[in-house]
Amino acid sequence: MGDGAKGAIKGVMKDLGEAVVKPVANEASTIINETIQSISGGGSTQNPQDEHKKKEEEQKLKVEEANKKRNIEMFLRQLQEQEQKLKATRQKEAQEKQAKEQEEQQKKQVKQFKVFEQQKKKQDINLATKQRKTEIKRGSA
Repeated sequence: MGDGAKGAIKGVMKDLGEAVVKPVANEASTIINETIQSISGGGSTQNPQDEHKKKEEEQKLKVEEANKKRNIEMFLRQLQEQEQKLKATRQKEAQEKQAKEQEEQQKKQVKQFKVFEQQKKKQDINLATKQRKTEIKRGSA
């Protein structure tokens, strides 16, 4: 390997050490110190500023939780409203479809009636024509 590659690898290793190993070591050190203090009873005397910070953080968490709850409730209300609107839209569409189908059915019935009327009229004309021919034949005979 070239010196450039070795240098790059050393740089990456150093960065990894700083990014991963040091924070883990610091965290472990903190945990060990806290454990020693709690065992020896040294943790019972807290700094008033620390207690105040802790209370502020707890209050902040309560506010955040209340905001989250409010946001969830608002989301659920909006969801219910959207569901109601969708249901109303679907119901309206179903009613419009039914009305259109009824209108089409009525048009179909009117058309069938007109066809029936035309056929009846033709039959009446044919019957009248036959009757006249019959009367003419009787009159000339």
